[in-house]
Amino acid sequence: MESHNKSRINPNLGTIGDLIEATGLSRHTIHYYEKIELIKPIERTVSNYRLYELESTIKILRFIKKSQVLHFSLTEIKNLLSIYHEHKKPCGEVRALLKKKITKVEDAISDLRSQKEFLLKVNNEWDHLSESSLNESICPLIENVHSDED
Repeated sequence: MESHNKSRINPNLGTIGDLIEATGLSRHTIHYYEKIELIKPIERTVSNYRLYELESTIKILRFIKKSQVLHFSLTEIKNLLSIYHEHKKPCGEVRALLKKKITKVEDAISDLRSQKEFLLKVNNEWDHLSESSLNESICPLIENVHSDED
């Protein structure tokens, strides 16, 4: 394995091992981020090890991790980073994405509440089914469910 940062001529460059140590991300994750062009090495050593500009790459990797806490997809993160690489702050886009995510969560909560109400209604109806309604079918409970599609 390539020696760590301290023995190199340029202390601003580091290997994937340095990135792993600084961020806690796995080698596989860092290689994947490179493959989808979220990060890129700036050069390779004679031994063909990738070298990264440490400060900026660590900043980007930490940004990715924190963006994922907000449930941003890697595509969304890539778009935010492209704004950043144009020397602009992506904060406006971050706020817009977050608002969309809040709306999606609110919609999901509403859908789940509706689903819960429907399931409670069906369960209550089942409590009132008589034994005689349990015929030779696969499961009369399911067959007696009335949905909007009926």
